[in-house]
Amino acid sequence: MSIHASKRSIWVTNNADFGGNEPPFGKILAYDSRIEGVYVNGTGAFPASTPEDRFVTQALMNRIRSFGLLAGCWFVPRSTIAMVEASKAANMVTWLNPDCVLLDIETHDLDFQRAFVAEYRRLKPGRATDVTFEPRQDGTSVAVQEYIDARFDLFPQLYEGRMRPADPKHELFTWVGRVGWGKVHLCLDAAQDWWALDDGLLFTAETLPDKRAFLTRTLARVAPKRTHDKLAAKSTSVEPCGDELEVEAA
Repeated sequence: MSIHASKRSIWVTNNADFGGNEPPFGKILAYDSRIEGVYVNGTGAFPASTPEDRFVTQALMNRIRSFGLLAGCWFVPRSTIAMVEASKAANMVTWLNPDCVLLDIETHDLDFQRAFVAEYRRLKPGRATDVTFEPRQDGTSVAVQEYIDARFDLFPQLYEGRMRPADPKHELFTWVGRVGWGKVHLCLDAAQDWWALDDGLLFTAETLPDKRAFLTRTLARVAPKRTHDKLAAKSTSVEPCGDELEVEAA
Protein backbone atom coordinates (compact mmCIF):
# COMPACT_ATOMS: atom_id res chain seq x y z
CA MET A 1 0.00 0.00 0.00
CA SER A 2 1.33 3.42 -0.92
CA ILE A 3 1.43 6.03 1.83
CA HIS A 4 -0.62 8.61 -0.05
CA ALA A 5 -3.28 6.10 -1.18
CA SER A 6 -4.04 5.14 2.42
CA LYS A 7 -5.09 8.72 3.22
CA ARG A 8 -8.51 10.24 2.58
CA SER A 9 -8.52 12.63 -0.39
CA ILE A 10 -10.93 14.84 -2.30
CA TRP A 11 -11.26 15.27 -6.09
CA VAL A 12 -11.59 18.84 -7.39
CA THR A 13 -13.09 19.01 -10.89
CA ASN A 14 -12.56 22.68 -11.71
CA ASN A 15 -11.15 25.39 -9.45
CA ALA A 16 -13.19 28.04 -11.29
CA ASP A 17 -16.27 26.65 -9.50
CA PHE A 18 -15.04 27.97 -6.13
CA GLY A 19 -14.30 31.34 -4.62
CA GLY A 20 -10.71 32.44 -5.12
CA ASN A 21 -10.37 29.93 -7.99
CA GLU A 22 -8.91 27.37 -5.61
CA PRO A 23 -10.14 24.28 -3.74
CA PRO A 24 -12.71 24.97 -0.98
CA PHE A 25 -10.21 24.71 1.85
CA GLY A 26 -12.76 25.78 4.50
CA LYS A 27 -15.04 22.83 3.76
CA ILE A 28 -12.13 20.45 3.32
CA LEU A 29 -10.51 21.26 6.66
CA ALA A 30 -13.83 21.26 8.55
CA TYR A 31 -15.02 17.91 7.19
CA ASP A 32 -15.73 15.41 9.98
CA SER A 33 -13.75 12.62 8.29
CA ARG A 34 -10.25 14.05 8.08
CA ILE A 35 -9.21 14.84 4.50
CA GLU A 36 -5.45 14.76 3.96
CA GLY A 37 -5.06 15.15 0.20
CA VAL A 38 -6.49 17.23 -2.65
CA TYR A 39 -6.46 16.08 -6.30
CA VAL A 40 -6.80 18.84 -8.90
CA ASN A 41 -7.14 18.52 -12.68
CA GLY A 42 -3.64 18.39 -14.12
CA THR A 43 -4.73 17.27 -17.60
CA GLY A 44 -2.79 19.34 -20.13
CA ALA A 45 -0.78 21.17 -17.48
CA PHE A 46 2.59 21.94 -19.05
CA PRO A 47 4.16 25.19 -20.35
CA ALA A 48 3.90 24.07 -23.97
CA SER A 49 0.21 23.10 -23.77
CA THR A 50 -3.15 24.43 -22.63
CA PRO A 51 -4.38 23.05 -19.28
CA GLU A 52 -8.02 22.10 -18.83
CA ASP A 53 -8.02 23.91 -15.49
CA ARG A 54 -6.00 27.09 -15.99
CA PHE A 55 -5.80 27.69 -12.25
CA VAL A 56 -3.76 24.51 -11.66
CA THR A 57 -0.23 25.85 -11.42
CA GLN A 58 2.88 25.25 -9.38
CA ALA A 59 1.75 28.07 -7.08
CA LEU A 60 -1.58 26.30 -6.45
CA MET A 61 0.21 23.06 -5.56
CA ASN A 62 2.24 24.96 -2.95
CA ARG A 63 -0.95 26.67 -1.75
CA ILE A 64 -2.51 23.26 -1.10
CA ARG A 65 0.57 22.13 0.81
CA SER A 66 0.46 25.29 2.94
CA PHE A 67 -2.69 23.88 4.60
CA GLY A 68 -0.86 20.68 5.54
CA LEU A 69 -2.51 18.75 2.71
CA LEU A 70 -1.02 16.49 0.05
CA ALA A 71 -1.15 18.15 -3.38
CA GLY A 72 -2.16 15.62 -6.01
CA CYS A 73 -3.15 15.74 -9.69
CA TRP A 74 -5.55 13.67 -11.72
CA PHE A 75 -5.11 13.03 -15.43
CA VAL A 76 -7.54 11.92 -18.15
CA PRO A 77 -6.20 10.98 -21.63
CA ARG A 78 -8.23 12.81 -24.27
CA SER A 79 -7.00 11.03 -27.41
CA THR A 80 -6.65 7.40 -28.47
CA ILE A 81 -2.87 7.54 -28.93
CA ALA A 82 -1.47 5.89 -25.82
CA MET A 83 2.17 6.97 -26.25
CA VAL A 84 1.20 10.63 -26.71
CA GLU A 85 -1.11 10.63 -23.71
CA ALA A 86 1.46 8.92 -21.49
CA SER A 87 3.97 11.60 -22.48
CA LYS A 88 1.43 14.30 -21.55
CA ALA A 89 0.88 12.69 -18.15
CA ALA A 90 4.65 12.54 -17.57
CA ASN A 91 4.97 16.21 -18.60
CA MET A 92 2.28 17.12 -16.10
CA VAL A 93 4.19 15.34 -13.33
CA THR A 94 7.42 17.08 -14.31
CA TRP A 95 5.82 20.52 -14.41
CA LEU A 96 3.59 20.39 -11.29
CA ASN A 97 5.62 17.90 -9.20
CA PRO A 98 2.52 16.58 -7.36
CA ASP A 99 2.76 14.48 -4.23
CA CYS A 100 0.55 11.86 -5.87
CA VAL A 101 -1.05 11.15 -9.25
CA LEU A 102 -4.40 9.57 -10.09
CA LEU A 103 -5.02 8.27 -13.62
CA ASP A 104 -8.55 8.07 -15.00
CA ILE A 105 -8.18 5.96 -18.18
CA GLU A 106 -11.38 3.93 -17.88
CA THR A 107 -12.84 5.12 -21.19
CA HIS A 108 -10.08 3.41 -23.22
CA ASP A 109 -9.73 -0.24 -24.19
CA LEU A 110 -7.27 -2.75 -22.78
CA ASP A 111 -4.66 -2.25 -25.51
CA PHE A 112 -4.59 1.48 -24.83
CA GLN A 113 -4.38 0.99 -21.06
CA ARG A 114 -1.50 -1.46 -21.33
CA ALA A 115 0.50 0.71 -23.74
CA PHE A 116 -0.22 3.83 -21.68
CA VAL A 117 0.90 2.27 -18.40
CA ALA A 118 4.07 0.81 -19.91
CA GLU A 119 5.12 4.13 -21.45
CA TYR A 120 4.16 6.17 -18.37
CA ARG A 121 6.19 3.90 -16.10
CA ARG A 122 9.14 4.10 -18.50
CA LEU A 123 9.04 7.90 -18.26
CA LYS A 124 8.20 8.06 -14.54
CA PRO A 125 9.44 4.83 -12.98
CA GLY A 126 9.29 5.93 -9.36
CA ARG A 127 6.39 8.38 -9.23
CA ALA A 128 3.60 7.48 -6.79
CA THR A 129 0.60 6.85 -9.04
CA ASP A 130 -2.83 5.21 -8.76
CA VAL A 131 -5.78 4.53 -11.03
CA THR A 132 -9.56 4.89 -10.79
CA PHE A 133 -12.30 3.27 -12.90
CA GLU A 134 -16.05 2.90 -13.11
CA PRO A 135 -17.99 0.26 -11.15
CA ARG A 136 -19.00 -3.19 -12.35
CA GLN A 137 -15.87 -3.66 -14.42
CA ASP A 138 -13.47 -6.60 -14.40
CA GLY A 139 -10.34 -7.90 -16.10
CA THR A 140 -12.03 -7.78 -19.50
CA SER A 141 -12.13 -3.97 -19.41
CA VAL A 142 -9.52 -3.05 -16.77
CA ALA A 143 -5.80 -3.82 -17.20
CA VAL A 144 -5.58 -5.14 -13.66
CA GLN A 145 -2.30 -7.04 -13.94
CA GLU A 146 -0.55 -4.13 -15.64
CA TYR A 147 -1.76 -1.76 -12.92
CA ILE A 148 -0.48 -4.04 -10.18
CA ASP A 149 2.84 -4.60 -11.97
CA ALA A 150 3.19 -0.81 -12.27
CA ARG A 151 2.63 -0.51 -8.48
CA PHE A 152 -0.68 1.33 -8.82
CA ASP A 153 -3.30 1.17 -6.10
CA LEU A 154 -6.87 0.71 -7.38
CA PHE A 155 -9.75 3.11 -6.71
CA PRO A 156 -12.98 1.45 -7.95
CA GLN A 157 -15.80 4.00 -8.01
CA LEU A 158 -18.88 3.43 -5.87
CA TYR A 159 -21.19 5.51 -8.02
CA GLU A 160 -22.61 5.15 -11.49
CA GLY A 161 -22.84 7.60 -14.40
CA ARG A 162 -25.65 9.63 -12.83
CA MET A 163 -23.95 9.54 -9.41
CA ARG A 164 -26.29 6.82 -8.18
CA PRO A 165 -24.61 4.58 -5.57
CA ALA A 166 -23.02 1.40 -6.85
CA ASP A 167 -22.96 -1.80 -4.82
CA PRO A 168 -19.97 -1.62 -2.42
CA LYS A 169 -20.20 -5.33 -1.58
CA HIS A 170 -19.85 -6.22 -5.25
CA GLU A 171 -16.88 -3.91 -5.77
CA LEU A 172 -15.04 -5.06 -2.65
CA PHE A 173 -15.67 -8.73 -3.40
CA THR A 174 -14.51 -8.31 -7.00
CA TRP A 175 -11.35 -6.29 -6.49
CA VAL A 176 -10.15 -7.45 -3.07
CA GLY A 177 -10.44 -11.01 -4.32
CA ARG A 178 -8.14 -10.16 -7.24
CA VAL A 179 -5.49 -7.90 -5.69
CA GLY A 180 -5.89 -8.04 -1.87
CA TRP A 181 -7.01 -5.51 0.74
CA GLY A 182 -3.91 -3.34 0.71
CA LYS A 183 -4.28 -2.31 -2.95
CA VAL A 184 -7.98 -1.35 -3.01
CA HIS A 185 -9.44 1.97 -1.85
CA LEU A 186 -12.99 3.16 -2.37
CA CYS A 187 -13.94 6.15 -4.50
CA LEU A 188 -17.40 7.49 -3.64
CA ASP A 189 -19.60 10.53 -4.02
CA ALA A 190 -18.87 12.99 -1.20
CA ALA A 191 -22.61 13.62 -0.76
CA GLN A 192 -23.05 9.88 -0.05
CA ASP A 193 -20.19 9.43 2.39
CA TRP A 194 -22.25 7.44 4.87
CA TRP A 195 -19.34 5.45 6.32
CA ALA A 196 -16.91 8.28 7.20
CA LEU A 197 -14.02 6.09 6.07
CA ASP A 198 -10.42 6.74 7.08
CA ASP A 199 -9.08 6.42 3.53
CA GLY A 200 -10.35 6.49 -0.02
CA LEU A 201 -11.26 9.23 -2.47
CA LEU A 202 -14.28 11.54 -2.26
CA PHE A 203 -15.80 12.66 -5.57
CA THR A 204 -16.18 15.59 -5.85
CA ALA A 205 -15.42 18.75 -3.87
CA GLU A 206 -18.54 20.34 -5.39
CA THR A 207 -20.73 17.88 -3.46
CA LEU A 208 -18.75 17.96 -0.22
CA PRO A 209 -21.11 18.90 2.66
CA ASP A 210 -20.17 22.06 4.54
CA LYS A 211 -19.52 21.09 8.18
CA ARG A 212 -18.26 24.50 9.31
CA ALA A 213 -21.53 25.52 10.99
CA PHE A 214 -21.63 22.27 12.97
CA LEU A 215 -17.95 22.64 13.89
CA THR A 216 -18.54 26.20 15.12
CA ARG A 217 -21.43 25.08 17.36
CA THR A 218 -19.35 22.20 18.72
CA LEU A 219 -16.41 24.47 19.55
CA ALA A 220 -18.75 26.94 21.23
CA ARG A 221 -19.87 24.20 23.62
CA VAL A 222 -16.55 22.45 24.16
CA ALA A 223 -13.88 25.15 23.93
CA PRO A 224 -14.93 27.24 26.98
CA LYS A 225 -14.87 24.20 29.28
CA ARG A 226 -11.50 23.05 27.96
CA THR A 227 -10.10 26.54 28.37
CA HIS A 228 -11.34 26.68 31.98
CA ASP A 229 -9.84 23.27 32.76
CA LYS A 230 -6.47 24.30 31.30
CA LEU A 231 -6.42 27.56 33.26
CA ALA A 232 -7.40 25.78 36.46
CA ALA A 233 -4.60 23.25 36.01
CA LYS A 234 -2.03 26.02 35.60
CA SER A 235 -3.27 28.14 38.54
CA THR A 236 -1.81 27.74 42.02
CA SER A 237 -4.18 26.53 44.70
CA VAL A 238 -5.51 29.16 47.17
CA GLU A 239 -4.88 28.37 50.84
CA PRO A 240 -7.69 29.18 53.32
CA CYS A 241 -7.05 32.00 55.76
CA GLY A 242 -8.82 34.16 58.40
CA ASP A 243 -12.45 33.29 59.00
CA GLU A 244 -12.18 30.27 56.71
CA LEU A 245 -9.78 28.60 59.13
CA GLU A 246 -12.08 29.30 62.12
CA VAL A 247 -15.10 27.87 60.30
CA GLU A 248 -13.17 24.77 59.35
CA ALA A 249 -11.94 24.30 62.96
CA ALA A 250 -15.47 24.62 64.30
